Amino acid sequence: MTPEVIEINGWRDLVERQRPYRIFRGQSDAEWPLRTSLERACLANDGSLKDAGERERRLLLQFKRRYHEFSDNSPADDDDLRWFALMQHHGTPTRLIDWTYSLLVAIYFAVENAETESAVWEINTDLLSKASREYLESRDVPSREEHDLSLAVHLGNVSPEDGRNRFRDWMLTNKFRFAKLAVPYIKDRRLTAQQGVFMAPGDVTASFMGNLGDLPDAPRMVVKYVIRPRFRDEFLYQLYAANVGRFSLFPDLDGFAASLRVFDPAVWPLRASDGPVYNER
Repeated sequence: MTPEVIEINGWRDLVERQRPYRIFRGQSDAEWPLRTSLERACLANDGSLKDAGERERRLLLQFKRRYHEFSDNSPADDDDLRWFALMQHHGTPTRLIDWTYSLLVAIYFAVENAETESAVWEINTDLLSKASREYLESRDVPSREEHDLSLAVHLGNVSPEDGRNRFRDWMLTNKFRFAKLAVPYIKDRRLTAQQGVFMAPGDVTASFMGNLGDLPDAPRMVVKYVIRPRFRDEFLYQLYAANVGRFSLFPDLDGFAASLRVFDPAVWPLRASDGPVYNER
């Protein structure tokens, strides 16, 4: 699948692209494809995704077995999406890939550690929902009241229990090569702060891009905005002024402490003619 690629020519050129029914993902290297952390881990291990389903099962089992050592608040055993969200939050490879409804948040993750051209990816969620519904129906998945599980559960149109069953049937069987939105019914502070949402592929033995590309009319729903390195400092300053940084996206001491290395006017002063600079990098 080849997305539309647009080169950005400044702050206003990018921020004015915030629109309804869009989700965004920032990546610090514009050459990187969209990949889940499970996909990256499998490829780093032996260069193959053929055993990704079994590896996912074992990762989930191991996380469940040890989670009680660190928290007394365990999800229901069959709430796979909630377990995956916790695993993703703490760095375990999963089939989930992080997105946000906020373009500003995506820009921050794109430029924070960028050393070359970075990118913000955009997906039209209206087209995505229609395409995933058409995909499932074309494969004789019984037509139900709601195919968009995340929204259906949150609106109360589908019970959390039914939502968990459908997620397991549609995603964890690895029978369907497609992609869709996925948000656990119980959200944590970080997901809320980042206006976050997950996407998940239906078949982890194929790449995320392969799953997405198998949806009807996939190229029309995806755009990649490329940000040149010379805009990084300007964007970081504008984001700081908009209260977007690790201090707000990771609302704890670690997030605040890490934010001080990127841009804070008390540490990294402005140069009037050129905007923000770093004294040492």
